[in-house]
Amino acid sequence: MDINKFYEILDGFYSSKESHKAEKYMQDCLEDARLDGDYGALMLICNELGGYYRAVGKHEEGVPLYMLALDCIKYLGMEGSENHATTLINQATNLAVWGKPTEAMEIFEKAAKILSDLGIEVDFRVATLHNNMSILCQDLDDWKGSAEHLKIALEILSQLEDTEIEVATTYTNLAQIQMMAGDIEDATRSAEKALEIYDAANAYDDVHYSAALEIHGHICRGQGKYAEALVSFEKVLALVERDYGKEAASYNALLGYVEECKEKSAKQA
Repeated sequence: MDINKFYEILDGFYSSKESHKAEKYMQDCLEDARLDGDYGALMLICNELGGYYRAVGKHEEGVPLYMLALDCIKYLGMEGSENHATTLINQATNLAVWGKPTEAMEIFEKAAKILSDLGIEVDFRVATLHNNMSILCQDLDDWKGSAEHLKIALEILSQLEDTEIEVATTYTNLAQIQMMAGDIEDATRSAEKALEIYDAANAYDDVHYSAALEIHGHICRGQGKYAEALVSFEKVLALVERDYGKEAASYNALLGYVEECKEKSAKQA
């Protein structure tokens, strides 16, 4: 099978918003590759179709596809390869979105070991992997583990080019985890670092900027620094109104924080 042609046709379906045709096309190609004994193509198509099912919420249908892809990898003698790690990451991501954090974490850890053994460490894919593992740790109420994975992701991202916004976003996520774990000093530093990066990059229109502001506001509010919290919450409120309107679910909650901080900061003055 001409795998380049496969991707060209598949991309065409996605570009024209014909996802139903993409699904049928991948199913047909999967069967053709199976009949031809083309295990390399079969592995790649399983990953693509599994990703499609994950995107549309058919997580259970992705399970046998990833198992088949792993069987192909074993047959081809590709265990321990980048393709093996990628397939494991895709499999684990499907399980994570499906709400199976324990199973997903085990598979992510296998993928991380393969990439490490291959010497692939300062790589955006590895940073993303640790971000995903951090989210799973939250699902498992492992706040320490969640923070550690984010710190690893930060260390990697800081060594890559053009990743300032990703670094800022990761600092925001870390601040939230540290706040929830009660590590207020660390949370403050992480939130302030995120805002410094956004300021330096003039990235005020980035969708994640308001999240950094809001976390900073909550940290200050929790410390009784209501004047500082008010500044952050007012900025977030303006961004939410601009981007989503006053009907947004978060608008009223933010408005409540603004009013509270106004009242309490006035009493502190």
